Amino acid sequence: MKFIMMLTTKGAAFQAHLQEDFAQSGYEVSRGNSNAKMDLIEVTRDQLKMSKAFGQPTQALESFLDDIVDIAAEQAAPPRAPITLVRGGDLGTLVLSQADRI
Repeated sequence: MKFIMMLTTKGAAFQAHLQEDFAQSGYEVSRGNSNAKMDLIEVTRDQLKMSKAFGQPTQALESFLDDIVDIAAEQAAPPRAPITLVRGGDLGTLVLSQADRI
């Protein structure tokens, strides 16, 4: 749940809400394109550096960063070939037919 909550704060709707809230509070806000793509991993690394520099807790950010790095790695990995079953063959044939997957 914590992961989803942290991920939600990076979304376009939440970012637009923050910009509007700050503007209504009297802050000068540079309104960027909230739908523009962002490098979530790099943004999180920057936030982690800032938190460390200011002595703030970093456990949640570190966990979030680990999760998004893992997800990015899974998405970048080539798809695995489906397992094919060899009918009428022996176990050696089945093992050899799967050896190309390793």
